[in-house]
Amino acid sequence: GVGPSPLEGGDPGQWEKDRKQGRGFTWGQSPTDVTIEIDVEKCTAADIKVVMAPRKVTVKRKGETLLEGGLFDRINCEESTWHLDSGKQLVLSLEKIKQCYWEDVLEGPSARPPA
Repeated sequence: GVGPSPLEGGDPGQWEKDRKQGRGFTWGQSPTDVTIEIDVEKCTAADIKVVMAPRKVTVKRKGETLLEGGLFDRINCEESTWHLDSGKQLVLSLEKIKQCYWEDVLEGPSARPPA
């Protein structure tokens, strides 16, 4: 398990290493942002569509939904970005509105795993 968050006097390095497996993706966080990594079949950025809302994110590749769901807390859409790494991994960097630790990146049942 992970100790108290750095905001509660815990070790920040432990949180940096706390990478979690999600449903078809890996994610990690710092007090200010969340990073989501999704492995995809080789493609170009033009094949990817990412829609970010303050409490929701949707990721599609060639029309297929890879990730969709309500976020654990609000993000700053204007400061949040994404990029395709080597055409095989999609990386989303979500900027948190308030500094806090998320128990999970997506809210429960609305999170759709890839088919």
